[in-house]
Amino acid sequence: MSEKQMNEEENKRLGQMIFALARGDISALESIYTMMSKLLYAIGNAHFKQKADIEDAIHDLLILLYRNAHKFRKNKNACAWIVKMFQNSIRSRLRRCRTETEYLAAHAHAAAACEGKDDLKYIENHLFIRQIFEKLTDYEQDLMIYRYWGDLSIREVAEILEKPKSTVESQLKNLEEKIRKFRIHIQNF
Repeated sequence: MSEKQMNEEENKRLGQMIFALARGDISALESIYTMMSKLLYAIGNAHFKQKADIEDAIHDLLILLYRNAHKFRKNKNACAWIVKMFQNSIRSRLRRCRTETEYLAAHAHAAAACEGKDDLKYIENHLFIRQIFEKLTDYEQDLMIYRYWGDLSIREVAEILEKPKSTVESQLKNLEEKIRKFRIHIQNF
């Protein structure tokens, strides 16, 4: 089992921390962050290339958790609830960026910090990935992020999306085929 995957016991403990936060126990935020940080960084990395941007998004999430902990219900999957909140927060943050090129221009200096990568190659690769990613629906993007960047099991993805495991397996196969065809089309263009 991947170290990013959360077992039922850990998920139950995470839910208890959310309830503690709802009762005003601020220290629960640190515990939630400790349990979820690897997964949150993986999800954030799918959207942002700068560590500072990922940390800002996680900081926004922690504020949202503090404000919305009282909305968490006992029978909910705590990890799935937090991940959905994080995804929505990231989408809001990205909508605030006017265009992809403005975002890249603002962060092109970071490419120089990457070992052996020049600005132009970094931007070309990033734009290629974004071009494929933007052709996917929000749901397909979520599937890709949870399964591949978040390294979640198909069962965990199914829980987050509230779908049967077999449906998620089928959708992932279709998504992989769609990406493969799209990549071939772009390379031949």
